[in-house]
Amino acid sequence: MNGFEFVLLAMRGRLQEADLPTDERARIEAFLADYWRIVQAFQARAPVPLRRLPFVAELDVAASN
Repeated sequence: MNGFEFVLLAMRGRLQEADLPTDERARIEAFLADYWRIVQAFQARAPVPLRRLPFVAELDVAASN
């Protein structure tokens, strides 16, 4: 379970505990459906290819202590 799924699960749990009017519950359910689509798009994304560039550290020489 990733962070998105955990948040979605927590929101659904709180929604079950709440005594909300039907129209408010429908509005929140619509939001959760949109959020679930975001989760699915995140999970389906293509991994970003790693670019292996040479690492060069450019440091000034300084006396220590």
